[in-house]
Amino acid sequence: MQMSRAMSMSTSHNTDQPNLFSAATQCFIDDSMDSASKKQARNKVDEHKSLLLPIIDSYPNPSQCASQFKKLADCASKTFDPASDDPNICIIVESGMNYLTCGAAELDVLRVSPFFRSMLYQVGTVATPNEEMLLQRSTFVPTKKMNFIVDEFKHLVLFVLRTNPNLIKEQLHQATQIDDFVIEHFSSNMDEDEMLQETCKRVIDTNILFGMMIAILLEEPTGLKPNTLQ
Repeated sequence: MQMSRAMSMSTSHNTDQPNLFSAATQCFIDDSMDSASKKQARNKVDEHKSLLLPIIDSYPNPSQCASQFKKLADCASKTFDPASDDPNICIIVESGMNYLTCGAAELDVLRVSPFFRSMLYQVGTVATPNEEMLLQRSTFVPTKKMNFIVDEFKHLVLFVLRTNPNLIKEQLHQATQIDDFVIEHFSSNMDEDEMLQETCKRVIDTNILFGMMIAILLEEPTGLKPNTLQ
């Protein structure tokens, strides 16, 4: 395939990639912006190259990427829509919110060994933690800003539901089974809010949330790119 492309009449080559990337992401730069705003927007785009490149690679023409970027942005930013989203996702979202805010998540962080916390700390960090940082547990540690994590969790779950629901199909089914059990056995002495909280507690006591996050993080690529090793 590579030899066929190299010996074709095509004038598109890997050395053209910077220009192709710039053309494909031009939709993020509004013509009405001043020069400083355009530079800031371009820097923001460059920060997300690793996320944008697989999408750009899947289109033969960079001009076709704009509609896909808009679609993905809508999937990531929209709040829950009962008309189009699976209503059972609310069980996962509510359970995750409870897990992150009730203190259980922070205790689970402390259960992770310093070695693995240092590995997690290095994700997105240039500096390598030294021995003093490990002893002081100042790498991957509990945070008091869970409200920001909760918001990101909700956006992530809804984004996956809308773009690749098969990734979390099993966990969503399991959470629904627990909810059905609670409704069947506790509806006589609990109202809807109480039953939802009971369902959330039972979901948190399982590996459903962990399994869902692992499934998302370990999503397999759709195929090898000829110019990469991923």
